[in-house]
Amino acid sequence: MFKSESSMLRRHRTLLIAFAAGFGTAVVCAVIFMHIVLGGRLISQYKLDQYEALDDEFGKYYDIQKIINNKAYYKQDTDEVDKAVALGMLKTLDDKYAEYMTEKEYEAFERRYLTSYSGVGVALKLDENDKIVVNRVLSGSDAEQSGILAGDELLKINGKNVKSLNDAAELMEGGGDNDVEFTISRGGVVKKYKLTRSKVEDDGVTYEVKDSSKHIGYIRISTFRKGTSKSFKNAIEMLKTEDCNKIIVDIRGNTGGVVEEAFGSADEVLKKAKLGKIVSKKKTKKYTSDDSSADVKLVVLVDQDTASAAEIFAAALKANDVKIIGTKTYGKGVIQTIFKLKGGSVVKLTTAEYIDPNGKRINEKGVTPNVEAKSGDVAIQEAMKLLESK
Repeated sequence: MFKSESSMLRRHRTLLIAFAAGFGTAVVCAVIFMHIVLGGRLISQYKLDQYEALDDEFGKYYDIQKIINNKAYYKQDTDEVDKAVALGMLKTLDDKYAEYMTEKEYEAFERRYLTSYSGVGVALKLDENDKIVVNRVLSGSDAEQSGILAGDELLKINGKNVKSLNDAAELMEGGGDNDVEFTISRGGVVKKYKLTRSKVEDDGVTYEVKDSSKHIGYIRISTFRKGTSKSFKNAIEMLKTEDCNKIIVDIRGNTGGVVEEAFGSADEVLKKAKLGKIVSKKKTKKYTSDDSSADVKLVVLVDQDTASAAEIFAAALKANDVKIIGTKTYGKGVIQTIFKLKGGSVVKLTTAEYIDPNGKRINEKGVTPNVEAKSGDVAIQEAMKLLESK
């Protein structure tokens, strides 16, 4: 028994010696690696350079935050700090379309342009006096049935003053089929409307036969959302079944949306042609239409509120001899890209510019119509005349 215990102790001692030797060898190897490869550091030179660059660029802001954390008498709202820093950085850019959105704000943005959403059936905009007004009322929505009109100034939602478009979006969309109260001003007269939230499917396209005897149809594209080009194609096909092969495309008040949908819509009505190009910092992407098209005659209506993707649509068609009627467009020929950040927030930056098929820029210039027509009715009549002569 004694002999067996001694044997076990010897084996344990041998294992401990082997482990110590192995550990010592590993430490020696690590020290040699640090001195020869890493110059005595625990991190690589690449990582060290990164940390030093960060300290040079942002170190003082970190120091300010430490002082606030340790010494400031008043409490700090960390969410507001995050937003203020992001907005402060964006303000240093010469980019009036740069924007920072919190996770909630981005969700509302996504619903407006990429998915269906719950709402009351109105789209809002800021007018020239920075007042929040109804830009359009969705066909078949509760807002339309209740009598809300484009141009109404929105004062309150559920008794709360509406300070921004994001505020309005959150209050309107909600999450269920509950009521929402709108307080609006129309011609100085204040009115209240009780509306019901519901699921809204808005592809931005409506259509009608304008004059069957003259084979003229009418399509309104109010925004370029995901799926708009497909709906535009369907609208043309439905009008053709009504024997309408001359079409007025109305993009007045269309403030833009998804650029790819604008190109897709242009492709539906143009035979093989150049649609223009998108130029970014590192590459240029050219867009063309294919041989297939709806084979219809078009005129396009625009106004000063036609912007961004809608202007690109108008510019591409004008460069291919489609007549444009109305007033000069807004002048936003640049494209923004969404960059997602940690925590769900995003930054939207201008990353590219549109150049039309003739090599012309439309940014800050707009698209000049072939036929000037300021009044809505006058523009429609001019469009009818042009199509009748084709």
